[in-house]
Amino acid sequence: TTVEALTEAMMNAQDGDTILVGDIVFKPMPMGMMQVPKNLVIKSGTDRNAIFTNATFALNGTASDAAPLKVRFEGIDFVGNNAENGIDVENPPNVSSKMPDIMNSMCAGIFKMNLDVTYANCTFSGYHYGYGGVFNAIYSSDDNKNELNLTLEKCRFTSNAGNYGGVMYLIGLNHNITVLADDCIFENNAAATGGVVWAENANIDFNNCCFSENQYIESDVEKAAGGAMALYNCGTELEDCVFY
Repeated sequence: TTVEALTEAMMNAQDGDTILVGDIVFKPMPMGMMQVPKNLVIKSGTDRNAIFTNATFALNGTASDAAPLKVRFEGIDFVGNNAENGIDVENPPNVSSKMPDIMNSMCAGIFKMNLDVTYANCTFSGYHYGYGGVFNAIYSSDDNKNELNLTLEKCRFTSNAGNYGGVMYLIGLNHNITVLADDCIFENNAAATGGVVWAENANIDFNNCCFSENQYIESDVEKAAGGAMALYNCGTELEDCVFY
């Protein structure tokens, strides 16, 4: 599969269709950011997970008065541009309050407006970004009623890094962001604050998840804390989760 083939398939698909994909190498962000124009399922069409290398999906949902855009990724291995380096827990990456050169960093998802996004049986590794290592969402504007529902089903996040959340950076308003994670593994992720999650005014619900060797790194970032999570004014439920 090529980027051009995926783009054409998304444009020609009917609302609610499933697109089967193989391995794709994307152009690094910002030039290589992909958008999904309609309600779609993007799923591996092989007998294993498809590999998306350097993939960044910038998902712009619907207006607040419309039904949310629904996008589902299934059976995809998302590999960032630092996957070969990984993260050495003894010698973690040099993170600071300054965003790194965007041409040399990337995340897997940037979310805006009304969205319902699901990742099922996906892996994420080697994403390093200035805010959240893998996912980023800012829903704090006073003049909109947009909502983000992010669902993670049996996903694995390994060796990702950011300044605010090694995996995700979320800023909501009146708890208009909800994250539901079931049966997920978060291992060896790092950030200046919130080794896995940095969130404010969001709803966080993790069930049967494993958090292993994640950490926050001493830096000049304000509110540096939370080897796994740094949460502020969040509704939080953790059930049958393990931290070590």
